[in-house]
Amino acid sequence: GFLTASHFHVNFSRIGLNNVWDGLGYVVALGAFSHGWRTGRRASFILGGLALGLSQYFYASSRMLIFLVLGWLVIAGLLDFQRLKARLPDLVIASAAAVVPLIPLIAFYVRYPNEFMAPLARFSILGERMRDAIMLSGEAPITIALRQLGLGLKAFTVEPLHGWYRPETPILRAIPAGLLLLGIVLMLLRLRDERTWLVITWILAFGVVGAMSESTPASQRYVSVAPALSLGLAYGVEEIARLFRQAWPRVANAITVASVILVAVVAADELRFYFVEYTPKSQFGGDNGMIAQRLANRVRGLPPTTQVGFFGSPRMGYQSIPSLRYLAPQVRGVDMNAPWGSPENPALDGEPLLFVFLPERETDLRTALADLPGGRLTEEASPRGGILFWVYEGP
Repeated sequence: GFLTASHFHVNFSRIGLNNVWDGLGYVVALGAFSHGWRTGRRASFILGGLALGLSQYFYASSRMLIFLVLGWLVIAGLLDFQRLKARLPDLVIASAAAVVPLIPLIAFYVRYPNEFMAPLARFSILGERMRDAIMLSGEAPITIALRQLGLGLKAFTVEPLHGWYRPETPILRAIPAGLLLLGIVLMLLRLRDERTWLVITWILAFGVVGAMSESTPASQRYVSVAPALSLGLAYGVEEIARLFRQAWPRVANAITVASVILVAVVAADELRFYFVEYTPKSQFGGDNGMIAQRLANRVRGLPPTTQVGFFGSPRMGYQSIPSLRYLAPQVRGVDMNAPWGSPENPALDGEPLLFVFLPERETDLRTALADLPGGRLTEEASPRGGILFWVYEGP
């Protein structure tokens, strides 16, 4: 219930980025392995293996799921060695279920081994970025790494997010953050329960990975940990409710209702924050993303003979925002990089023929109005004030 309304989840689950699949992959894989470990159901192990294998075709953070599953199984086995021996045949089948869908990907990585960790290496603070940080700060590598680790872990409850989503808050705002910390403390009282280690290592792993990447904490690298944070929060609420029910059994039902109301109120406040506070003043992708969306809304219903002469350089090109091509694939967009009237610009022959001018190209707009009078000029305003772009349809 909380995850559905979480501002972080709402933002990333509604945009076309492939990293959102990892949240589902982590939940299915880890949930299935945990269920299989507790119940001995072979179907759960097979489902966990399939989810583990198929998830590798999506975002780079799915690589970490392999190590997380293996690490958690080691911990669970140390906590209950007899159960580990009983589950070994199921784990072998789960491994086969993970490897079979991975065969094409394994063949690719055997041929190009550097590609396995390449997406993670591109954003790592190690290597050249670490050398630059040492030169600029004069600090030891361990000092820089520890500071990064602190930032990576504080992204859950303290440090405002950076990167693709900048809500000026951490992943969990004040009350949800307090409930998560309460849940973690209560989990740590049950270290013999392997499920405690499942959630704790899931959260810690993303804190470390987030710390070891540039722009810490970069919001897009924490998507897969949102379910774990919600589990921790829910555990805190439910455990406190359970303790109260034990202390006052006569009002047990009222305590349960109160805990549900608490989460519902917190969830409603998450929606209020995202849609009332954040959304009106923000746009994913900034002004360029807003331009692509608004222009797509204008042309998506036009016939395939439509052509757009786009005067957007040097800031952006018609092809630079893929969502525009996705939403209006039938429209031919041509970048007009030279001034209006220059022979360097390509010839246009669309019907209808639209010219789009960003504010930086207002001079070209004035020239176009003088050269082609009698057309229809409309403007698209920014919600933050000013003009996003003008559209001129010639006579």
